[in-house]
Amino acid sequence: MSWAEIIIGGIIGGGLGGVIVGGIINHYSNKKLAQFHLINESQFKAFSELWASLSKLKNKANDLWDNANDATLVSFVNSLRDTTGTLEANALVLNESDFNNLKDILTKFSEYRIGKIRLIDMDKGKIKSERKEFNLTNGIRAIYDGRLSQISQNEDLKNEYENLLGELRTKFQDKMGIK
Repeated sequence: MSWAEIIIGGIIGGGLGGVIVGGIINHYSNKKLAQFHLINESQFKAFSELWASLSKLKNKANDLWDNANDATLVSFVNSLRDTTGTLEANALVLNESDFNNLKDILTKFSEYRIGKIRLIDMDKGKIKSERKEFNLTNGIRAIYDGRLSQISQNEDLKNEYENLLGELRTKFQDKMGIK
């Protein structure tokens, strides 16, 4: 065998080996890329489903804010239950931080639900709405109204969940590369 044949054989053999190694690397790269796309696709789907459910829940909360009665309360409670189910169904593809942020938002909505139930019960006379008058040390007369206090607490919760939703929207958009 001549030097030329050995060199040509080495080049061909090396090329074939390179092709094989390149093929293996390409296979694993494609597999990792496919896993990356699957996770990103799953997360995108989860974010989209959760955001749609949260938007519906917020609309139901606004309806309840505008008109606190049994019908709007039931609609809101059903939406809260659906959104909680959507969170649980998508928990697998959410990181711990996102999952906890979503749970915090749902906790605020749940606290809002309790406040609205109290308000509706006050309006129906099931719960007595306290009203107290008293004089402050500086001689000013003050009035405490339980119903107005409950409305104020509900408004504070409404503002809290709206702010949390705004922060979550920004976070979701950043994760999806939007903005």
